[in-house]
Amino acid sequence: MKSKLIVTLLLSMVIVSSTWAKERPEVKCVLTLNDGKTVEGWFLKEGFSTYGPDRLKNVDEITITPTKDSKEGTTYKADDVKVLKCIYEKEGLQKEYRSLYALKPMTRPLNLKHSNHKFFWMVGYQGKKVIGFISDASVIFRTSATERLTSKTTAYSYYASSG
Repeated sequence: MKSKLIVTLLLSMVIVSSTWAKERPEVKCVLTLNDGKTVEGWFLKEGFSTYGPDRLKNVDEITITPTKDSKEGTTYKADDVKVLKCIYEKEGLQKEYRSLYALKPMTRPLNLKHSNHKFFWMVGYQGKKVIGFISDASVIFRTSATERLTSKTTAYSYYASSG
């Protein structure tokens, strides 16, 4: 009886681990670094940190691999990247992200100060004199000293040029 239980548990672990392995999206990444060099690879994972008065959680680093199946890669921080293009081959989609600063916590319109490092913001609109940015974010609320509530949201920003 114990051996059947152990075999069942092992099989379920294999099925779950193979399902998790398939969840990694096949996304080709092209990074343009601040010095103008380009780096190509495949998405492995992303890293997050928080910013702003509402403690928004946003992507500030990405790890890419040289091949689709690699398990280890090189991590690039948003501070070192100018543009990140993600190509979702199965869906035929391409998304562009720009590396931008966010607001420091608790700054107000009269004394806006940017964060100490940059984050990746998706380009949602590109016009002649304006670029609109979208970022999936999580707002973290403290409900007590030991509990917190996380809410998914979308942060928007824009850059307008005068010329």
